[in-house]
Amino acid sequence: MKVSICFAFCLSFAVHSTYAEEYLVRIDASEGQDLQVVELVDEYALLVTNDEGLRALENIGLDYSVLDKDPKHRLYFFVFPFGEVLEDIARFGRIIDRYEECVLIATTPDNVPLLNRLQVELQQLTLTPIVRRDPGYYDFKDLPVTRDTLIEQMLNNVDPENILNTVLTLQRMYTRYSMSDSNRIVAVNYINDMLAQYDCDSVYRHSFSSLYGDNVVGIKLGAYYPATQNYVLIGAHLDDVPSSGYAPGADDNASGVAAVLEAARVMRNYEFERTIRFAAFNAEEQGLIGSNYLAAEASSENDTIIAALCYDMIGYVTAPLLDTMRLRYTSAVPGCSLFACNFYQTVADTYTQLKIRPVRYTGTTGSSDHASFWQHGYVSTGGIERVLCPGYHTVGDTIGPTGFNNLEFAAEVIKTAIAVLATLAVPVDSGTAVDELSAFESLLLFVVKPNPGDRFDISFTVEKDFETIDLAVYDCAGRYVARLASGSYRRGVYSHRWEGADAVGAAVAPGVYFLALGRNGKTECRKIIMLK
Repeated sequence: MKVSICFAFCLSFAVHSTYAEEYLVRIDASEGQDLQVVELVDEYALLVTNDEGLRALENIGLDYSVLDKDPKHRLYFFVFPFGEVLEDIARFGRIIDRYEECVLIATTPDNVPLLNRLQVELQQLTLTPIVRRDPGYYDFKDLPVTRDTLIEQMLNNVDPENILNTVLTLQRMYTRYSMSDSNRIVAVNYINDMLAQYDCDSVYRHSFSSLYGDNVVGIKLGAYYPATQNYVLIGAHLDDVPSSGYAPGADDNASGVAAVLEAARVMRNYEFERTIRFAAFNAEEQGLIGSNYLAAEASSENDTIIAALCYDMIGYVTAPLLDTMRLRYTSAVPGCSLFACNFYQTVADTYTQLKIRPVRYTGTTGSSDHASFWQHGYVSTGGIERVLCPGYHTVGDTIGPTGFNNLEFAAEVIKTAIAVLATLAVPVDSGTAVDELSAFESLLLFVVKPNPGDRFDISFTVEKDFETIDLAVYDCAGRYVARLASGSYRRGVYSHRWEGADAVGAAVAPGVYFLALGRNGKTECRKIIMLK
């Protein structure tokens, strides 16, 4: 009997020690630099801690507010109301904190479709610590912007009728609500097919949840940096609301998807130093779900995203703001302020008539996909019209006076997006790129055969002694698969065979892969198709 009592006491002690109660806590953002902060909103930082953590905060004299208990078993959203009163929002969740532009609510999954019937934007609070990283590859303060004839050619090829056709095609899908078959099958397949038609080196469907349709990502490999997870990204969400019935979503956000697809179309016949990714995010209306998964995956794989250009609602204007776009950025991510207020602004002034109104945030919260990249420490901007269309989140969001009402404005925004994207990716032979071999010479110095095949014989020529060579295989998403050669080589011709094994000797799946041959800092790439 004594043994049983002792065992019960020890078990009870272990349970209370291991499963100490946790809290969602708000502190001043200036005090949270060395803590694992899960969100920055206005002048506050949010974090998850337990009783011991609260005592530690008290011991250092830090003021805090407990917002909720047991946060890891709850579902939280920041709700950005546009024309909705808080009483309407409170019908679908418990409001636990209020901020300048949003409120934080605790709710349930069943309430998300009901929230999607309101004129609100959602951002899920994931409770994952935000990422703090050093500024990206570019110093946006000192990067020169000069008029480039190749970029001018691209902008001249922007076709307003093609933009309108894209918006109309997406509008006619009846609904693109992220849980609908129309989204999962029709919209996702359409965007996938268009990116493939526009000659992306690879296109893949990024599946992140059984509840929602996939993200779609097209990759245009850089001529010099093709497979080094270092790229520029342009993206927009493809889903729309209301959550039931007709949801045309012309302005929100067929207009943004049109920007992504038009960029892919006009850039298809040009080469760039750096890789470009064209992304259509899903489940944005459910809390930026798809873009957050994509940004989190990039962060976990240590990708360098030079900048993520996101667009949401770029087709509605009203007098007198006929030529002005808001550009959202945050001071919480190093380099983001310089990118938006200096670099982006300068590119727009250089190439287009679009006026930019920068809108500064101090945290990592936001009402569209750019905030997902902020949370993971990446420079990102959100381009959006000055005044939201009257048909926002209703059946009135169609091509016309209450939705997508100004094609000229949308085209100017898209031209600016392409100019920024191309300037960052650097067009080859633009005067800013380094010299490269002609296409014929390059083919002779780096040969792969057969292709397609189930094994590949690769030969490359070293023209000078002690050239630094790196030969590696990457998959269609730019992920490293295997290294075939690396080191300093004397002059001569070298051959290697790849039989479809990864770095640990496991057989790879059939599909598209890329062989990247690096020579003294420059990289050439060959697309191969593995048949098995």
